Amino acid sequence: MNKILVCVIHLYINIEVFNRKWVTVDFHVEDGVARKEALVGDAVDSVVVKVVEVVVLVGIVEVEPHRHPGVFIARGKEDVLCTKNLLPGNTVYGEKKIAVDDPNGDAGEKIEYRAWNPFRSKLAAAILGGISQIHMKPGQKVLYLGAASGTTVSHVADIVGEEGMVFAVEFSHRSGRDLLDMAKKRNNIVPIIEDARHPHKYRMLMPMVDCIFSDVAQPDQARIVALNAHAFLKNLGHVVISIKANCIDSTAPPEAVFASENRTNEITVC
Repeated sequence: MNKILVCVIHLYINIEVFNRKWVTVDFHVEDGVARKEALVGDAVDSVVVKVVEVVVLVGIVEVEPHRHPGVFIARGKEDVLCTKNLLPGNTVYGEKKIAVDDPNGDAGEKIEYRAWNPFRSKLAAAILGGISQIHMKPGQKVLYLGAASGTTVSHVADIVGEEGMVFAVEFSHRSGRDLLDMAKKRNNIVPIIEDARHPHKYRMLMPMVDCIFSDVAQPDQARIVALNAHAFLKNLGHVVISIKANCIDSTAPPEAVFASENRTNEITVC
């Protein structure tokens, strides 16, 4: 069980324009070095800034493994779901970082974790909701359909680690640009900017995978998953599907949509 002393300094700054509004800037302190988490006032001309108060908040954070391999919980004043950062010092979407002493390393060596926001990731929300299995483990290969800009993909890459791979398929070129930028720094992510309805178009990039995760907001999601499963899923592999009821049938109750999709997936994928 790892522990770290975390200090957060809140600088309350009085900007003497805009009716003397108050703005907060957060600094994260590690080993006595303050690192800026946010900046204000850079784009404002002729602004007089004066520091009027400094408050230091100190807390103890413990990081422990979750029951899902590769996932962790940072316990403190508020528990936070997190993954071990595959690229220490780097963040993907402005998430918080937690550094703890490495019990197996030399003195002063740290292990860095990234907070996993359940309001920006359906998979994180499912884990916090008590899902029994996510079928993604260190060292495995995962095909991720509907990767978007790579927020959840980056955490899945943390879970599978350096020995695993994530093949991230995204059709939107706008989101694909963000996905490509993120994948440039993470060697275990293969970005694929292509339509998941046509898996033959990226078959030359794909090995057989252990798990398919689908977050495709399309009415024919079951068909899309089945096509990719028949092409790339190993025997005894697993499929995890995020079902968006409104995208499948906005007129039916969500419970009816979920039941119908479950039946369709059992027939189509199996």
